Amino acid sequence: MSDKNTKESVGKATLTPEEQAAQDERDSHIADYKKMSKKEINTLVNEIISNQVFTDRHLGPGADVQMVFMGLVFLNNVQRKAIANNPPGMIYAYYGRDQFPSSINGYPCFSSFCMISKEDAHVVWKKYDMLTKAMSEIMGEDSDGKPSTKQQELFE
Repeated sequence: MSDKNTKESVGKATLTPEEQAAQDERDSHIADYKKMSKKEINTLVNEIISNQVFTDRHLGPGADVQMVFMGLVFLNNVQRKAIANNPPGMIYAYYGRDQFPSSINGYPCFSSFCMISKEDAHVVWKKYDMLTKAMSEIMGEDSDGKPSTKQQELFE
């Protein structure tokens, strides 16, 4: 029986050392996050506010990010090491487009995901906070239950 027919080799892709080195090189760049443009950041903030995107920031304490963004489970050791050395600032996915029809522990599950740098995530959440605060003020949803100053100004 030839080596190709042994149980160990059936269904496994074998790479030459050169091919494996090239694959490892490609995989090591998983954490080389592309700098987002202002337009891309603004679009992402709008998509988060309009509930088109689910992010790792939506997870509660103790929630397993791999149960939500299931593709993380399939990362190889080179990719895991690259991410450990340069963790993303945010992981996110789109409802509907990337979402499985079921959920785990009340959280959606996604087949694919995006990652952005810490710097871009900081800008995204700063803009998100500014916009949600402005929307709350305009809508009269201040924490004390009284109409906001902005709302009073709009309707006087």
